[in-house]
Amino acid sequence: MADLLIERTQNTSWVVTFKALITIHHLMCYGNERFSQYMASHNSKFTLNNFMDRTGGTQGIDMSTYIRKYANYLNEKRETYKLMGFDFCKVKRG
Repeated sequence: MADLLIERTQNTSWVVTFKALITIHHLMCYGNERFSQYMASHNSKFTLNNFMDRTGGTQGIDMSTYIRKYANYLNEKRETYKLMGFDFCKVKRG
């Protein structure tokens, strides 16, 4: 399932890419620990540095910037989990 979601992030439509990123983020936060482990062991990053949706009009262009930043955040979250072996966002406080 992770590979299919990663493949969806390469779509040229900002809507499809955004939904795939949200789903990956949700699974990393609330899903099984094995999903985060798989994402950490997966060598390829979300390569969306040049992502630009020109088909969606001005909204597509505006969302393209956000999608690039969101993908960078998920890359950092994945790298942190890879280095530490732990997701600090899942820690219960108090």
